[in-house]
Amino acid sequence: MLAPSTPDFGLLLIDLASLSDEQLTDVAIVELTLLLLRHGRDADLFVRLPGWVPLFREVAVRNGLQFRNLVLEDVVEMFAEGAEEVVQP
Repeated sequence: MLAPSTPDFGLLLIDLASLSDEQLTDVAIVELTLLLLRHGRDADLFVRLPGWVPLFREVAVRNGLQFRNLVLEDVVEMFAEGAEEVVQP
């Protein structure tokens, strides 16, 4: 009886480490999210961030400054929480 109204969720599994940064492109927010997930705990994260400024700008234009700020806050929080676990290049 519930089957017709039960959503059919699928699983999407992507090995981000096996993809180049160029392959992680699409919409700015998707690209930025994937890049942050992949490099969020890398020791060189803050070296990479300036190269992502156009993405942050596009996210701000499309989704608003508040959304962009939330993404930036997440970056700082993620880096601060994992500072002792940072992956060395």
